[in-house]
Amino acid sequence: PAPTPTPTPSAAASSSSASLPPLKPAGGNLGGKSLDLPGLGVDAMAKMDKRAEKQKRDKEQELLTKKIEALSREAPPSAMTSAELADREKHLKAQRQRLLDAKKKEREEGLKSFTAQTATLEKKGSMHAKVASEVLAAVAAAEKSLGSAKPPAPAGGGGGEEVSEEERKRLEMRKALAKRLKDEVTG
Repeated sequence: PAPTPTPTPSAAASSSSASLPPLKPAGGNLGGKSLDLPGLGVDAMAKMDKRAEKQKRDKEQELLTKKIEALSREAPPSAMTSAELADREKHLKAQRQRLLDAKKKEREEGLKSFTAQTATLEKKGSMHAKVASEVLAAVAAAEKSLGSAKPPAPAGGGGGEEVSEEERKRLEMRKALAKRLKDEVTG
């Protein structure tokens, strides 16, 4: 362990800093002189840190300035010639036209697919309409043919009466048309 310094009355009186006593070397041989270190307080250390930071920022700023100057000397801004501007304009117009053509083609394909879907739905709808019109025509024909015949007898009136031939045909036709309409609608 290092020996602790002991203040001497003559050294303390001669020192300008009263906060710290002078240090004596551990080996005792510095030519007979004592080492006097000034005391560094918190304020002094903060000032030194600020000064070091400022010097660091100044060096960085100087380096950046030198780099900017070097770059500006090496590559001066080149102004485009009128031919280069014309070529650039031509290229940009061609690129714009390609984009517009691609969008137009995409819209046309979307319209075609929509039209195809709509046509398919209309075809199915027209098939349903055709079947419905056939059913209505058959019902009208059946009513016309039955209109000249006698109205059917009440079902509960006579007890043992049989259904007439025309009524049976009419009922079968209704069932067949209803089945066909159901198959068209669901299938």
